[in-house]
Amino acid sequence: MVWTYTDGAWTRLASFVGTLFFLISLMCYKNRHPLNLILLGLFTLSMSYLVGVSCTAYAALGYSVVVVEALAITSLLFVGLTMFVMYSKMDFSFLGMVLPVLFLSLLIFGLFTMLAFDSFAMRQAYALGGCLLFVLYILYDTSMIIHHLEYDDYVLGAVELYLDFINLFMFVLQCLMTGRRE
Repeated sequence: MVWTYTDGAWTRLASFVGTLFFLISLMCYKNRHPLNLILLGLFTLSMSYLVGVSCTAYAALGYSVVVVEALAITSLLFVGLTMFVMYSKMDFSFLGMVLPVLFLSLLIFGLFTMLAFDSFAMRQAYALGGCLLFVLYILYDTSMIIHHLEYDDYVLGAVELYLDFINLFMFVLQCLMTGRRE
């Protein structure tokens, strides 16, 4: 863990750039069969390295239980929301117009919090807003997979749900850690 934050800091940057590169490549070649699965695997490896480094940093500080709690909470939320969309037969496609606006608002609020008013309450509000946003993204993306995506769009659906899960996990982890950093 110390190596990735000192001499090996380049690995985090390379993994971040790789994640973006593989995501863009994946969207370009989502229907080219063997290539899309290879790109999906490489994207997953790059993203998992970034998440793994973050979780290792928390564990090195003695918060490994919090990481497991965040994983459990995220998993239960994800499974519960997915089952709700599957069994309720509700179409959440109406969220498609609202989610980009909420995402941009959360981004601006996060920058504002980080630069101007860094406090416990603002960090907690940011983490809770992120959790709510990605709960809505899980509802929307699951609904889109069930009701609107074609059979051949499995890579797109997998990437959407994977990113929803990872982002929700990171915001839940941030929400659980905010009070412990003081």
